[in-house]
Amino acid sequence: MKNTVNPRSLRFRVTLIFVAVTVVLFGSVLAANTWFLEGYYRNYKVQVLKDAYEEINAVVQSAVEREQNSAGSGGKDQAAEMESLPEPGDGVTLITGDDARGPFEKKPLNQLPDDDRTVKMPEQSGNHRNPTAAEDEQDAAGTADEQKTAGAAEEQKTAGTSERQATAGAAQQQAADGRTDEQATAGAAQQQAADGRTDEQTTAGTEEQERPEDPDDDFSIATDPTVAETVRRLRDTSGISIVIYDSLRNETLLTSTADARKLRDRVQRYIIGQYPKDLDVLYEEDNYKIQTAFDAFSKTKSLESWGFFTDNGTVFIMAIPLDSIRESSVISNRFLLRVGLIVIIVGSILIYLITRRITEPLADLSKLSERMSKLDFTAKYQDRKNAAAEVTTLGKNMNVLSDRLSRTIEELKGANEQLQKDIEEKEKIDELRKEFIANVSHELKTPIALIQGYAEGLVEGMAEDPENRDYYCGVIMDEANKMNKMVRQLLTLTALEFGRERSEFHNFDLNDVVRGVIGANQIRLKEKNLKVDFEAEGTEMVCADEFQIEQVITNYLNNAVNHVEGERVISIRTEEDAERGIVRTTVYNSGKNIPQEELGKLWQKFYKVDKARTRAYGGSGIGLSIVKAIMDAHHQAYGVSNTEDGVEFWFELKMAEIDTFCGTR
Repeated sequence: MKNTVNPRSLRFRVTLIFVAVTVVLFGSVLAANTWFLEGYYRNYKVQVLKDAYEEINAVVQSAVEREQNSAGSGGKDQAAEMESLPEPGDGVTLITGDDARGPFEKKPLNQLPDDDRTVKMPEQSGNHRNPTAAEDEQDAAGTADEQKTAGAAEEQKTAGTSERQATAGAAQQQAADGRTDEQATAGAAQQQAADGRTDEQTTAGTEEQERPEDPDDDFSIATDPTVAETVRRLRDTSGISIVIYDSLRNETLLTSTADARKLRDRVQRYIIGQYPKDLDVLYEEDNYKIQTAFDAFSKTKSLESWGFFTDNGTVFIMAIPLDSIRESSVISNRFLLRVGLIVIIVGSILIYLITRRITEPLADLSKLSERMSKLDFTAKYQDRKNAAAEVTTLGKNMNVLSDRLSRTIEELKGANEQLQKDIEEKEKIDELRKEFIANVSHELKTPIALIQGYAEGLVEGMAEDPENRDYYCGVIMDEANKMNKMVRQLLTLTALEFGRERSEFHNFDLNDVVRGVIGANQIRLKEKNLKVDFEAEGTEMVCADEFQIEQVITNYLNNAVNHVEGERVISIRTEEDAERGIVRTTVYNSGKNIPQEELGKLWQKFYKVDKARTRAYGGSGIGLSIVKAIMDAHHQAYGVSNTEDGVEFWFELKMAEIDTFCGTR
């Protein structure tokens, strides 16, 4: 039979369940992956921004404290500190507005080339502009007139001949003395030029200025190497874009991104309370907030932290992009999808193969039960090493069940056979009973009719003379005796067949019994001119019921007398078989043979070979039935056989053992 996949089989269902569970599991993982990664990533970045704030705030405070401590030590100490600073690099830009002073040489910012105004940050990628160039573009936006004015002022200062040079000198003198309102105006114009917002910022404030001596000046933050190193490290390790902004002076002190102006503008809007609608604050402290922001122009989402350092004058804003997590989740989902497909395919194959070790014992049990349903109990469950304990127990129980069913069915078969035999026996008994009644009626009908006829003749006076009356009376008496004899034989036969006549066994001489029977029938033998030939020497001791054996010999002799023909010879002999321990007695009469098919029927009640049941042979057909009943009670053999010139009836008896009492059976 072909090994086809049955959709209803256990192996197929287990494999299908595995595939379904795996698909649901991986589907749930894919569905939750993006949500989980975004949540985890966002919480992680929030913690990163918290740590970044704490770290930068600490170094800013240290820088401010160092500046305050060194404020009174004079210009010499300040110059030494400025000369001891390392050159900025690694992408950290130091900006102090349009008049910012570099930390490495003291000269007016308007005399520095553009490249000297900022410390350039190396490009991080092909999409990032040079931060110095970007800042210069921002500072230069809308300030073309300022550049021209600054150039003219520088030229006038060199020549010393124009009116604008005198004005600039006056403004410079006023700035040095700090006495006039024009100094404040020039200072304000100089601050506005740092942001590059208006054309009016082009004033004489671009001349050479010395470093402020104010101890609260945030120039220390821009020039502090620890702050710059911390900003650079946070950018490199955590990808944080940082802008440190002096809100009092409107100056960008430090930045690690090319988008410094954008971040500064954004934090300025936050300071004055202009928040976007989709702003989501994730964490808030007294000095800063952490929130999500969406850039409508670039369609990107980021995580921002902005606020004030503990000096309450320095503003900061830090940003980390969040869009990368979506790309990571997509990549992760693709990877999980491929892994899931591989797991489903490989797992299904493995499950299908592994379940075979489980289902094979079950298949054996299925085949065993199928054979048991066909009443074939020869098949037994063979234990397998890989079978589960429950399956093994079930198989053993099925073997026990098979054995018990086999025995029970065999017992039922035996009971059914016995019942069938009993039914057949009952039917046979019923037939025999009917036949017995018919036979008895037939046997009694003739003598009763004779008795009735002769009795009526006597009554009617048909026998007037004494001789006829004697004859009539003799017939009546003879028929009455026959009826009496037949009834007694029937009673004896019934008692023997139903076990109501008890056999009394004892040892006796069989030859003496034979002689007694012959002597008792001498009158009848002489009437028929017959002689019985019996020659026996010694004794033949047997163990049996003497009275019943006498009946057997008498019935055999009567049967021989009734059927002897031809030479009219009747002989009786006894033969001893020492090996078997028995004595066989044979009664022979000359005459016709009995048909072979009739031999077995002779032992039936009222059976006669003469179908017409003529009274010529005498007898009632009960004698041989009595012989059969007696020999069955003795559990000994008996029978009849044809010879060349007659018929021979025989029976066997057990030889008596010396000094042994047979007892009653």
